[in-house]
Amino acid sequence: MMMMGTAPTISSTTPSSMAVGVSPTSALVIEFSAEMDEATVALTLMPAAQLTATWNEAHTVATFTHAEPFAASTEYTVRVAGKDPAGLALSGNTSFAFTTSGPDDTEPPTLVSSTPAMNAMSVPLNSSLVLVFSEKMDPASLQLTSAPAFDWGSAAWSSNDTTATFSMPTAQLLGTTRYAVSLSASDLAGNPLAAQSVAFTTAAGVDNTAPTVVSTSPPPASSGWSPNLQPSVTFSEPMAASTIAALTLTPDAGCMPTLDSTGTLLTCVHAGMLARSTSYTVVVTAAQARDLANNPLAQDFNFNFTTGAMPDVMPPTLLALTPDGGAGLPLNTRLVATFSEPMDKAATQSAFSLGLPTGKQLFFAWNDGGTALTTIVDGGFAYGQTVTFGVSAAARDLAGNPVVAAGSSTFSVRKLCSDVRLRSAAAEDGYAVDTTTGTSRTHAYRYVSTGSLSRVGRSATALADNSYRGVLVFPFVGAATGCLPDAVSSDALAVTSATLTGTQSAVTGSPYGLIARSGAVDVDWVPFSSTTMDAGVVFTATSPCRALGCSVALSVSATVGSKRAIVTPMVDAALKDRTGMNGKLSLRLRNTYAEGLTTRAADYSDFLDGTAPDGGPTLVLDYEYP
Repeated sequence: MMMMGTAPTISSTTPSSMAVGVSPTSALVIEFSAEMDEATVALTLMPAAQLTATWNEAHTVATFTHAEPFAASTEYTVRVAGKDPAGLALSGNTSFAFTTSGPDDTEPPTLVSSTPAMNAMSVPLNSSLVLVFSEKMDPASLQLTSAPAFDWGSAAWSSNDTTATFSMPTAQLLGTTRYAVSLSASDLAGNPLAAQSVAFTTAAGVDNTAPTVVSTSPPPASSGWSPNLQPSVTFSEPMAASTIAALTLTPDAGCMPTLDSTGTLLTCVHAGMLARSTSYTVVVTAAQARDLANNPLAQDFNFNFTTGAMPDVMPPTLLALTPDGGAGLPLNTRLVATFSEPMDKAATQSAFSLGLPTGKQLFFAWNDGGTALTTIVDGGFAYGQTVTFGVSAAARDLAGNPVVAAGSSTFSVRKLCSDVRLRSAAAEDGYAVDTTTGTSRTHAYRYVSTGSLSRVGRSATALADNSYRGVLVFPFVGAATGCLPDAVSSDALAVTSATLTGTQSAVTGSPYGLIARSGAVDVDWVPFSSTTMDAGVVFTATSPCRALGCSVALSVSATVGSKRAIVTPMVDAALKDRTGMNGKLSLRLRNTYAEGLTTRAADYSDFLDGTAPDGGPTLVLDYEYP
């Protein structure tokens, strides 16, 4: 009797079955349990791609390569057929699936909104801080620098790590004070947040919060310092001039305490040298160290340091100025000077120069090592401004050595294009509606360009769980650069203001008589095509705008007529991710209440499209450009 052989099987695959995050350039490798007849082996890939096979010498491993990368964020299904040299067909599990990774994320995140809002006035003294970002962030990367100094507490993240809410601070803000909070953070891909800050002014109030010492120079319990250093302490808020009497140095070195112009830096200025190899103690007496509201330190503060045997005669070096040139920088750009060693804070702040009109207050912040000075300009810069900043030779290290060479840098601030008016495209406005008669709904929607309206809501002619979505299409990004009157320029950096105006023309059916006629506006920045408008475009439940939480109400009244909505966050987000937009922006109108109904009532509302006598829906916006 002839013995039948064992049919070959697939031993392993690369990628493995159901793998996710697979690189679009990865090859497909299939290992068989036995030698295969190459001529019979066929691989079917869906979606299709052109593959080239190579085999190992034993004809048990096939490697399929492809000249063009697979599509990003796409699920692929692989089916394998073939026979061994004896003619036995491949058996067992002959298919597998994998999903490719998304495109490389190189777009920096932005700050969508904040509480308190930018330039808010009369902010309550017990306010906490809430920051909303344009995408999921790395929570560990978020750092705040507040001027005047303030401890905002720890952040609790929500909304898929796009919103950071800081716990209620243990201390109140100062009354009638302008705060500037600079942010540093990055998204999950490591893209840093563009230079960003939030500035606001607090309400008048009684300041009962005691000031604190937030840093010292040199650091506490440190040693080896040059005998000609001048020790200092930095307070959490501006201090009264009488605070100079609070500082003493032991052993006595003829200390002349001096407050800097911000009232936060108290320095022991002495004409001679400190003793070599000697331990010194700096004491700040609580009763005499008082803030501008006459609140004293909670308790005496002291720290010690030890001098070295020889004076430091090595001058410091200005390593870098940031930004180092450039155009189109944000209004709230922070200016950073980095040095080769710890610097005398008072002298270096005095040596900092900024070519700006008078009236701009500067806030200074130092890193823990005292080697990097960050300057924050109150209220930021003006659009289109050319800024020159630098550090003069008056900057000194802790031993009093002047910086080797002064330095300066010049950059330009981005410009603002205002009152740009976009009209929706009459030929492309309309709505999408389900056309299925059964329970299968995959890609069974058709787009209707009515030439008269964009319908929002439900229809008795469709299934009980179907609903209309209106679509307004605007010509958005143009080819030209600079400031354009009827489009966003190709080099636009950010949308700072966007208002959508539309006309609600009709309402019908129940229960709209008593329920808000609403059209929550979502944005879908996808290629627009009236022939391919389907579930993937207007019916997806996970549109980018929903993920960002930027839907807003276009209509919440029971009357027809003109409706308005502020859509700045969504339009700016669309600009940031303009890939594949074909220069157009589609705004989707959806009625969240109607979508949740379980009856077949004819509940919908109509918005006029671009054929309306008044020109139809209008998008008025301001945007920044280099």
